[in-house]
This record gives sequence, C-alpha cells and structure tokens, in this order.
Amino acid sequence: MKRVELFENGFSDLNFRNFLVHDSPYFKILNFNFRAGQELPIHSHDIEGQVSICILEGEGEFLG
Repeated sequence: MKRVELFENGFSDLNFRNFLVHDSPYFKILNFNFRAGQELPIHSHDIEGQVSICILEGEGEFLG
C-alpha cells in the first residue's frame, strides 16, 4: 500500500496534483488537490458510467 501525505506532498504551486487511489474494472477513485486559483480545463472522456464529486474543503465551480 502506498501512503501519501497530502498536506505535505499533495499540493503544487504550479498546478493541481492528482493521485490514483483505487482502480478496478468497474470503479476508479482519483484524488485531486487544488490550491486557490488553480483549475482543471473543461474536457470530456468517452466512457460509460457516472462521476461523483466530494469536496472536502474550499469552494469552486463545476461545469458538467
């Protein structure tokens, strides 16, 4: 098991950071870490399924 100290290593001043937390044929968990003012460009993926988003701290906008 890989352990990541998110508050020490999970953020970058240049752009957002992301980590693959879990990957299986039917389910994937990604962790995204943003500093104030950072953004993820609008994009799409050609996949079937759903997207779930859980915000732990802060605020922002989601266009989906």
